Amino acid sequence: MASLTPASLIAGDELRGIAFGPGGFLYAVKVHCAQSGFNILVLDSLGNVQATYTMGGIYLCGDAGYGKIAFDQQYICVTGAAT
Repeated sequence: MASLTPASLIAGDELRGIAFGPGGFLYAVKVHCAQSGFNILVLDSLGNVQATYTMGGIYLCGDAGYGKIAFDQQYICVTGAAT
């Protein structure tokens, strides 16, 4: 067991959901609560960011359940809500 902090995190960032996905990479949902939108970080076994997917305009900081991540054969799914 170990822990790591991706180098791309800045003050105010939170990692919400994590899951192992395609290719054995670890996927983590990063939110910055002062802004809407989120990033999905794709991390290798050393914690290096291999890719980043960005989605703007969706605020995930309102509820602790927002930002969880799951996969199917085609999509990456992240929990949130709309008003």
